[in-house]
Amino acid sequence: MPRAYFLPLLQGVLHINEPRNITTDRKIEYAWITLSRHLEATFYQYVQELGENAYSAFNAITDFASHPPENRCVYRDRHSYQQIVGAWLSRFHDECRRKDFSLSDYLVKLAVGDEKKN
Repeated sequence: MPRAYFLPLLQGVLHINEPRNITTDRKIEYAWITLSRHLEATFYQYVQELGENAYSAFNAITDFASHPPENRCVYRDRHSYQQIVGAWLSRFHDECRRKDFSLSDYLVKLAVGDEKKN
């Protein structure tokens, strides 16, 4: 799995989107930058340990779900994130088994919220 796919996958699975008011609210902008750096550091840690592969992505996703940071841009609690990840993992497993599966296409569907419509 190319490193460029990690952050979009992590954000898509966890439903973490850039806030709409980021340009008008400095506190939100700072919180988003802090959260983005945290996400990048989380997946980078696993890439260093495990390489650029699905194991790194899954570990980063489950790590965030189990230990969400205190941040104004994080709107769910640990239990909610863990439920989201559990449900996603089952759907993703099914998606990967499709003959026409493409990770880049999947990320586009995930980004627009169309991932469940298969």
